[in-house]
Amino acid sequence: LSWKGHSGWVSDVAFVPPTITATPAPMIVSTANDKSVCIWDLSKSLEHSGHPVRTFMNRTWHTSGIFSMHTLDDLVMTGSKDGVVRQLQLGSRGMDLVAEYATHAGVVKCVRVRDAHTYASCGNDRNIHMVDVRAPESPAVEISGAYKSVINSLEWCPWDANLLVSASFDPDLLLHDVRRVSKPVKVLRGHLAGSRSKRIQSPRFVGTRDRPHVIIPSEDGLVLYDVVTGDILSKG
Repeated sequence: LSWKGHSGWVSDVAFVPPTITATPAPMIVSTANDKSVCIWDLSKSLEHSGHPVRTFMNRTWHTSGIFSMHTLDDLVMTGSKDGVVRQLQLGSRGMDLVAEYATHAGVVKCVRVRDAHTYASCGNDRNIHMVDVRAPESPAVEISGAYKSVINSLEWCPWDANLLVSASFDPDLLLHDVRRVSKPVKVLRGHLAGSRSKRIQSPRFVGTRDRPHVIIPSEDGLVLYDVVTGDILSKG
């Protein structure tokens, strides 16, 4: 199943939990560089094209393209080129704007939800912010100076709520403990042959609680890092 749902490149797509909607039909939410947030009903299709039916769309919450979107249950967080992170809430009739957070001085490249109250974001200002939405006046945690280039990606460890991996155009991935942010707990190095990545890197946690790993694409395939030691376990 594929269709043209946006007038700009699509930044993220996520399934809507069936408990949120008024119907058990499979639905997804999508964001794109055209500033829009959309919800699609995959069980219905347009007669003239066969494409899924769009049940919701908003293009006014952000003033520039949406670079990142992440969901947790009915919580949706979006990060945009306008430098703002917005908190949205899914419901049976679509989506509502809950709050906005302007903690970055530039494009927000990535936003990742940790739990119902906490998210992390990063961007062109080369800062990583962890924000508690119950006290959003300033970031609960700020990591600055870790990279020479803009920060493109973040990912929370699913087995350790304090562990966060980040990536920029720099050759290293950094593992951060948000309780102690003076320096990274591990530097993952070796997946790039040069001194700068030519593309956005998106590391992901894989493995188990007892054996956590980070995986990332390289020029030659996939590289798997041991989170505990920082060593490369496999490459190719």
